[in-house]
Amino acid sequence: MAGRPVALTESDFGNATYWEKRQEQWSEEIYSLLQTIITKENQMASVLDPLVAAVQAQTTVDGSVETLLTGLTKIITDLQAQLAAGGLSAADQATLAAQVKALTAEHDALVAAVTANTPAAPAVGGKRKP
Repeated sequence: MAGRPVALTESDFGNATYWEKRQEQWSEEIYSLLQTIITKENQMASVLDPLVAAVQAQTTVDGSVETLLTGLTKIITDLQAQLAAGGLSAADQATLAAQVKALTAEHDALVAAVTANTPAAPAVGGKRKP
């Protein structure tokens, strides 16, 4: 029906039955197209919904890593301040220095892992390869 030219005669212009039938055909065509659009929209949603969930989960993970690294940095800084302030016994200073060293190593390992597993940012303004 759609796309085919309709041959009209002079009598068709005043023929209410003809126009009622055409209106019904057009309504059916429009309804069919709307159904197709809705079906395709649902298909797209079924693909996009898991992607949105994955992005949200990754954002949560990224935020957790950032919080962890920020927290470790603060703990290391606080421990270093305690060491610098002095007033600790030699044994306590040695224990505290060992903790600072261990936490710093853990912090550095986490930063290295995040850096190694973070993809490079795409080039800005570069030309795409065909």
